[in-house]
Amino acid sequence: MFKNTQRFAERLGLQSWAEVPKLFNRVRCGYPGRALGNRNLGAISGRYNDPRLVQLKLRLLF
Repeated sequence: MFKNTQRFAERLGLQSWAEVPKLFNRVRCGYPGRALGNRNLGAISGRYNDPRLVQLKLRLLF
């Protein structure tokens, strides 16, 4: 998403961006722990894909 704002003064302006490249990805959970006698038996402690990232940018134009 890109936004051009109006000029603040005669020579100043602002541009803003918002990028969310993995907006609609879904969380893929890891396998549950299978070792008997371990505290993590049946607990899911990881995931397979990367988390969602958000990038916000501002540019001052003069």
